[in-house]
Amino acid sequence: MPGTYAEKSSGSKEAVMSRSASPSSVQRAVSSLPRSYSSFLLHNASRISSIESSLRSLSWFLPGRFQDSEMASEALYAFLNVLGSYHDSILVRAADALPEASKLKRQAAGLTSKISSHARYTRWWCDNSALYRTVARCLSIVGFLELLTEMAARKRLGSEARWDVVLGLESFKAMLRILLLRLTKRSLLTPPVPEREIDPALMLDTHQTSLEGQPPHARLINHSDAPLAHGNGHANGHANGHADPTYWKGSRTGYVHPTLLSLRSPPANGSAQTEKPKTVSDFLLTKVLTIEEAMPAQQLVKPVDTVAGSFGELLYILRPVIYVALMRKYGVRNIKPFVTSITVEYLALVLRNRGSASSRAMAKSAVKISEAEKTEIARRNRQFYWYLMRGPLWEQWTRPKVESLARSFESKPLLGFIASILQTYTPLIDDLYYYSS
Repeated sequence: MPGTYAEKSSGSKEAVMSRSASPSSVQRAVSSLPRSYSSFLLHNASRISSIESSLRSLSWFLPGRFQDSEMASEALYAFLNVLGSYHDSILVRAADALPEASKLKRQAAGLTSKISSHARYTRWWCDNSALYRTVARCLSIVGFLELLTEMAARKRLGSEARWDVVLGLESFKAMLRILLLRLTKRSLLTPPVPEREIDPALMLDTHQTSLEGQPPHARLINHSDAPLAHGNGHANGHANGHADPTYWKGSRTGYVHPTLLSLRSPPANGSAQTEKPKTVSDFLLTKVLTIEEAMPAQQLVKPVDTVAGSFGELLYILRPVIYVALMRKYGVRNIKPFVTSITVEYLALVLRNRGSASSRAMAKSAVKISEAEKTEIARRNRQFYWYLMRGPLWEQWTRPKVESLARSFESKPLLGFIASILQTYTPLIDDLYYYSS
């Protein structure tokens, strides 16, 4: 009996210890999930990117196929956008973890040959301001989920009550944008976070290969690569004895450099971002920095330092709130919200242009506006085309033409599919605000 009691007590102690140890093991497993997923993403980045693109394309054809297909399609699209944003952050952190200089990191990680001014500007703010990074990411996520939120509110609360939800979303977005405006004192760019400019297919090799300490034109070669010529012109000792004529390996440092012959050769694989230069002059031109590339990243967007420019930017931010509030009061088909919205948007554009033209910095500076600002101005100008799908202009002019076009396509073999898509999305534009916002 004593032995039996001792065995039971030891067994109970072991059970208690195992139970006490299990939460810690679960916590370790949970804490290691992000790291494991990041490693999985970097090893399968190309496939995951292809799957994301395919599913996004599929989501455009789901509406009208089954009951609640519109909400299922938008839920899939919103999930992919949020997941893609998380994947972008992982890929950027992986590129930042490389030990070489920033330009080498971009080239080795498969970035475009010259990073866009939008990515430089937004990346600078995300790296140097935690508040900007948090607000910008929150604004992006709200943009991903706004249409799905409106669909859910319309289904649960009704067509009239969903306007309270839409007004709340637009007010929240306006508050975030005003916070970004006060923080940067510059015009807002859309999106406020850097977009993906990394080729996921090249991240695995980049993540495993270090180029630290090499000159800007050097690279390292995997053991499976073709043999290279040494600095003295002999093969590097591979069994086949054939050297790669496009690169040579320094006998003292072991670094690999491109030869002049490589300038005339086509890319070695299909993953090259740009076509190789054909002459030495073309090669040298690819290394030249423009004025915009030499500018500090935070100066790529000029400050809003005039009253007219600040008021115009504020009107641009508040325009959606005013539009939704008037539609909530007068109705979607009333002309007052439509006329007020287009007037406010045009006034915001005029004031912003006038503020930029009268700015002392613009008058005295010989530097032209950056590509990021040009793209943002063009995007804001294109937003006026959305009024073809809003209010009385959509009801009385655009929609009848779209329906007539769809009816004329119905009897055509291939165009009939386009007609079915037009007929599917026409009622969605009627019923949902964010389809035409």
